[in-house]
Amino acid sequence: AATGRRKAATGRRKAATGRRKEVKKKAVKSKRKMVTRKTVERTCEWCPVTHEYLFPVIINRAKTATTAWQKTISEAKCLANNYDSLRDFRINNFALAKDNIGKRKAKELKRCVVVPRLNSARIVEPSNGGAPVGFIMAVANIGTTPELEPLKKCLLSFPETEEVALHNLVIPFLLLAQKHGIEDTVRCGIRVNLGWSELPTYRHRHFKGAPTDINSGCFVPRINAAHSSDHCGHFLDNLLPMLSATMKLIQFVFKNQYPDKADPISVLQSNTGCLCFPHNPFLTTGEDGRPRLLPRNEDHILACECISRLSISFVAGNSATDKILKAISQLYPTTDISKIRPVINKNGHSILHLDERDVGAGGKLKQEEKYISAGIAPVQCSDRVLQFVFIFSFKMTDEDALAAVGLNPNEDSFTLEAPAFDSREQSIRCVVYGMDFSCTYHGNIQESRNQVLPEDAWVLRVTSYVTVHAATWNAELKKRSTDEAKQILLNWSGLEAKGL
Repeated sequence: AATGRRKAATGRRKAATGRRKEVKKKAVKSKRKMVTRKTVERTCEWCPVTHEYLFPVIINRAKTATTAWQKTISEAKCLANNYDSLRDFRINNFALAKDNIGKRKAKELKRCVVVPRLNSARIVEPSNGGAPVGFIMAVANIGTTPELEPLKKCLLSFPETEEVALHNLVIPFLLLAQKHGIEDTVRCGIRVNLGWSELPTYRHRHFKGAPTDINSGCFVPRINAAHSSDHCGHFLDNLLPMLSATMKLIQFVFKNQYPDKADPISVLQSNTGCLCFPHNPFLTTGEDGRPRLLPRNEDHILACECISRLSISFVAGNSATDKILKAISQLYPTTDISKIRPVINKNGHSILHLDERDVGAGGKLKQEEKYISAGIAPVQCSDRVLQFVFIFSFKMTDEDALAAVGLNPNEDSFTLEAPAFDSREQSIRCVVYGMDFSCTYHGNIQESRNQVLPEDAWVLRVTSYVTVHAATWNAELKKRSTDEAKQILLNWSGLEAKGL
């Protein structure tokens, strides 16, 4: 009888254990399903003919940052006096080259690597949920005709062949950079700045126009002097339609994924307002009845409405450089090639930095106390504002990557990486990075500080900004009378001097 009772008790224990295992298995299975739902492809549109997604969009979660970079950022600033130049100091302390950083910091850059397929996008959300903190999209002509209209228009705006791209984009840019290129100590290369300037200087070869507002004495936006070059007009006439079409695709993606929230493109438009990018502008009246600037070419409108300033650089391999210089010597025989070669960068990396002059959660107005005392309120954003970098490249076999580096567990870290080169690619590809550059330390990752591009490859890196300075003046002009705002816009845009 005792043996029977023991066997019965053992049977009950086994049955209870079995039930617990079954419950646990169901819970794990349910949890897996929940995780799968978070990372599943969210698509923009379904094609009823091919039964395929037209533009896949995957949502990724960023990883909580460690303190790997915090000490580097805080201590390195005290060492600036130990270096011969600001450039050397920044490269030695903030370069994201794998041969330049320790294992712990290198591991931080690999915690969340986001790589899209060609003709798709990925959105990065914070580790604790909320509004997107990162975005990457890769677009290329891979020999098929896309059904999705925004993607089709985007690809149609790209040059059909490398030769067309060189003649319409690269060569005009290099001729422009020959005269107006400046060395950038943050990105370690020669760059050309276009659009509205905010630098407080009366004498500078890159700027022109009245430096201060008569009423407040504050520095006003001025058109960069590079716009006066014929090469600038040729270059922008070919670049801006590409940017407009790509931004339209970005807007399409976000409106489909977050229909109840304002998309990043609309947010940039609202901050730019009446001060659109000043390429062939004319004065008109907006929907609100207020004066505003707009470009004359319809294909330029969306890009110009989302940009205050452009910062552009060009990087090329040795064979590509020789090919480009040969083409320039044939097209422009009087051009001094020895002055063109130095503006072609051999390395496209940038060091870890913040862009605090950008609109965003960390944006700051230079000398803001002067504006406040004059009664001009600097624009401040409590939420992140995604801004974008456009990478137009040819035969880039090495992956390009942009890292967002958090400094403590309250921040997130992730790396946006371009997909590997696809043999089906025809002509150039475009990779778009997006994040709030004003509050996120970021920089391009390289294998080594001296890494160069493949022989036949080249990259045109176009960084677009809406600055706090331009957004502040847009808000200020809304407070001025219509006649005064109209007169100011005519003056700043140069239309007054032209009698337009």
